[in-house]
This record gives sequence, C-alpha cells and structure tokens, in this order.
Amino acid sequence: MSTQRFLTTKEVADRMRITSTTVHKRCCADGNFWGVLPVKAPNGRLLWPVEAIQALLERHEAGLKA
Repeated sequence: MSTQRFLTTKEVADRMRITSTTVHKRCCADGNFWGVLPVKAPNGRLLWPVEAIQALLERHEAGLKA
C-alpha cells in the first residue's frame, strides 16, 4: 500500500518562491496549479501531492537550463 504525502499551500508557495495567494488565485482561476490538482482536506484546506509538486519544480528548473 502506498501512502501519498501532501504539502500545504504555504509549503508549495515556499518551494516555488511565490506567495500562497498566487497558488490560490491560479487554482481558483484554472482549477489547478500548473496542472497539479489539489485534494481538499476535511477542514477545507487544499493539500498538494508532493510527487506532483516535485515534478513541477523539476520541469521548471529544466526549462530554465534550456
């Protein structure tokens, strides 16, 4: 059984070096954050899959090097 880990919106924003408001705005406007879909926790907060955010960061860094 695999256990999926999640990041909070603040943790995603910190890793992306942006504000959490930016993450929320993009998610509200597009329904996702650069293709990453959040999971809504029972308390209403958004949780982001670690693997998907890491892949997004890797694609971003690869694009900067190209």
